[in-house]
Amino acid sequence: MKQRSQTGFTLVELMIVLAIVALIAAVAYPAYTAQVQRTRMAEMQGYMTDLAASLEAWKSQNFSYEGATIAALSTQIENSNHYNVVLNIENNGTTYEMRATPINTQTGAGHMRRDSQGRTCVDLDNDSACDLADVDQRWSK
Repeated sequence: MKQRSQTGFTLVELMIVLAIVALIAAVAYPAYTAQVQRTRMAEMQGYMTDLAASLEAWKSQNFSYEGATIAALSTQIENSNHYNVVLNIENNGTTYEMRATPINTQTGAGHMRRDSQGRTCVDLDNDSACDLADVDQRWSK
């Protein structure tokens, strides 16, 4: 009588593979989400820089920042699902400051600010203490 050989995986082998996959996922997922947050932050910094350029063009045509709005100047910022951006026109339309606050899945990624003097800052501690005068908090050093 001839014996048939059985092929396949044992339950123990499958459990070992499952444990290895779970370990890789446990390490990879947090690194992936952190990278996505950094990418979205860099994207918003670019949008804020574009908005600053649009504000300068607005000022050159109107001799003031007065009347400029995010909705009129930047559709990317207006439609962002990751940051809430507020534009404050100050000193009778001679200066501005914009603030980006992370929302939704971006929460915890850091608050950002930019002003009409070109100063930038990012608060990675998320305590909203972003200081435009502090060179150590600049977007790029």
